Amino acid sequence: MSKIYVASSWKNKYQQDVVKFLKEKGHDVYDFKNPTYGNTCFSWSDSDFNGMKWAEICVMVLPCGRSANTEAGWMKGFGRKTI
Repeated sequence: MSKIYVASSWKNKYQQDVVKFLKEKGHDVYDFKNPTYGNTCFSWSDSDFNGMKWAEICVMVLPCGRSANTEAGWMKGFGRKTI
C-alpha cells in the first residue's frame, strides 16, 4: 500500500474522516493532528516536513488554507503524486 500525507486545515471537519478511510484501506497515513515521528505536538518545521518527505502521495482535503496549499505544492514539486 501507499504512504500518504493528508494536507488540510486544522478546522476541516472532513480531515479525520479521510485519514480514517485511507487507513482502513490499508495505507500508511501521516496525520498532522496525531504525528507519529517522535513528536507529540504540531510543529510544521519538524513533524509535518518529515511526514511530507516520507510520503509518496499527497491528498489535499478542501477547504484549506495557505499552509496545506504550500504542502501540496511542495509535494508536487518534488515529484509526489498529488490529489
